[in-house]
Amino acid sequence: MQKNHNDEPYYELKFKGKTTANFIPIEGTLSIEGIFIFDAKWENGKIMRSATLYDAISQIYEERNYAFGIRTYPKSASTETVEGQ
Repeated sequence: MQKNHNDEPYYELKFKGKTTANFIPIEGTLSIEGIFIFDAKWENGKIMRSATLYDAISQIYEERNYAFGIRTYPKSASTETVEGQ
């Protein structure tokens, strides 16, 4: 965390990676130092496929899946049906 000229805290969101000519992200890392790192790929400005979130505060990471900017989840085994049952 940094402080501005009024001694108020602020965070700086950074992006490092590839963008279009209009600065729309294609592939890269979005981060706030000491808070999180998010590695992902985008299509038309929306997160696509798997992305990895590194949480520095909780000291964990997780893989997340996205389709057209919407986070998706695996189908629960309990909701699957087997033919003939």
